[in-house]
Amino acid sequence: TYQEKERWRVDKFYTTDNTGWGHFIVAKGYKIVDEELYIEVYDPNNYSNTNADGTLKGKDRYYRANDISKSAEIWWNYAIVVSKDEVKSSKGLDPNTITHNKGR
Repeated sequence: TYQEKERWRVDKFYTTDNTGWGHFIVAKGYKIVDEELYIEVYDPNNYSNTNADGTLKGKDRYYRANDISKSAEIWWNYAIVVSKDEVKSSKGLDPNTITHNKGR
């Protein structure tokens, strides 16, 4: 979804045609607004564009969860999880059970 209002920092601020095009984003949180789930992201695809306050447009941006799901289905339906804590099987996840795959 393309942004409706630039000052809201919601949805994409650039256009894509979904043909041979894609990149990774960092999902770092979420918010539910009017019963819709938004993922807080850092999108490095900025082209050096900045907001009025000088911050990069892709930093601290909110994308609709449905849009994130659609793009993952098209491009790469895996996640790379980064945690400041070491992941151990005692926390419910055994890293050895995760199927590791290379990108396209």
